[in-house]
Amino acid sequence: GIVVIDIRVDNKGNVNFAEGPARGTTNSNPYLIKISKEAALKAKFEPSNLEVQKGTMTFRYYLK
Repeated sequence: GIVVIDIRVDNKGNVNFAEGPARGTTNSNPYLIKISKEAALKAKFEPSNLEVQKGTMTFRYYLK
């Protein structure tokens, strides 16, 4: 399934906001949403001159 998380990134490249599930999510399993938010908050992006950047991160989970 797919879990989409809304994120905000500060000018240092740190994710300081992660909330979901966002539009496009196909799996509402609370555990998958929780670990997706945790992973999003650990992400690091290139620094920017913009104060805040908004976007989404998409996580795809497959059964094996």
